[in-house]
Parts: sequence; C-alpha cells; structure tokens
Amino acid sequence: MDNDEVTFDVSNMLSTVTITTVPSTANVGDMWLDTTNSMINTYNGTNWTTIIGDTGTINLDELSFPIPVEWEHQFPAFHKVEEMCKEYPALEKAYENFKTIYTMVEQDWIGKQKEQDT
Repeated sequence: MDNDEVTFDVSNMLSTVTITTVPSTANVGDMWLDTTNSMINTYNGTNWTTIIGDTGTINLDELSFPIPVEWEHQFPAFHKVEEMCKEYPALEKAYENFKTIYTMVEQDWIGKQKEQDT
C-alpha cells in the first residue's frame, strides 16, 4: 500500500475500500482523502460529497457502498455460474463457447493495446 492510500477492511461486505489522495477518475462509491482539509469525500455519480469532515465526524447520510448489480456492474460470481452449469447443459455449452471466444478476443485486444502504447 502506498503512503497516499488508506484501506478499510470491510470483509463482511466481501470487499476492500481503498481511499486515494488523488482521484484520477471517479465511479460511484469512490472515495477521496483530502489531506489538505482533513476530509474524506465519496462520489455519488454526479459530484463529491464530504462523508468525514475535519472534526472526524462521519456523515452517515452521505456514506454508502453501492451494491453491484449482475450484468450491469459486474459479471455473475464464477462459482455461481459453475454450479448452474452442472444443472443446465445449455448454459454449460454457452459458457464454454463464451470462454473460448473471450480468450480469442482477449489475445487480439491485448495486441491492439500494445500497438497503441508504442
């Protein structure tokens, strides 16, 4: 961990929250530590809101951890798909096809990324 990051273990949420001092881009739920003003801010999708002010008080009204939605924010859990494939042969076949196509596309995509970097 860099000196400019603070990490809170929220293992009961199956996640780790990392707060950085320099936000480069913002996604909903991102947090930013403003060391100049001793505040922690969170991004709500539109703007940054202070959740811990210079008094050290936590503003619980502004503190939220968005719950990711399958297929909107993330893929379904790997173990869930694996278990479903055992019961549904069509899903297993589609999943195997997806993995094959993904691997092929990933190789091409990585090559294009390398070309753009040079």
